[in-house]
Amino acid sequence: MNAAMNAETPQITNSCYGSTTHLPGYAGDVLENATNQFIPGSAGAGGFIYQLPQFQQQPLERKVEIMTDKTTRRIVQVFIADPNENVPLEKSVLYTGEPKLTDLNDTELFFEVPIQDLLKKHNEVRKTVVDKEASKRAGKDILLDPVKIRDLRMVVVTVAQF
Repeated sequence: MNAAMNAETPQITNSCYGSTTHLPGYAGDVLENATNQFIPGSAGAGGFIYQLPQFQQQPLERKVEIMTDKTTRRIVQVFIADPNENVPLEKSVLYTGEPKLTDLNDTELFFEVPIQDLLKKHNEVRKTVVDKEASKRAGKDILLDPVKIRDLRMVVVTVAQF
């Protein structure tokens, strides 16, 4: 991929989430390993509660890859957003794609989006948005400049991979 093409595409990231119900280091029935302890005022008249064994919390893993060129069969959903904090939240997402089955890599998915039309429509909105920081410095209302494709953020969420 040449440098000129890279300069004009948005930052493309890939995201997928995974979770599990497996508790590391635990291999038994919860009630067999629970201890019957009295904790005053905690469980009504009986005063007994089951205290479960303590486990180390494992954070939910989130994998992010920048500009991946891997191709696999997968179901993906594409999002394109303007990361500028001055753009109102409800106007910051330019594109939300439908989940679809594909074998394209993330860069190829970008070229499937009608980006020029989206950009033109979004820049009409940006012309009406005040740049808060620049306005504060200048002492008058300064509006946002039109956004360029390279300033956008594209996230490809992998729903399922085969």
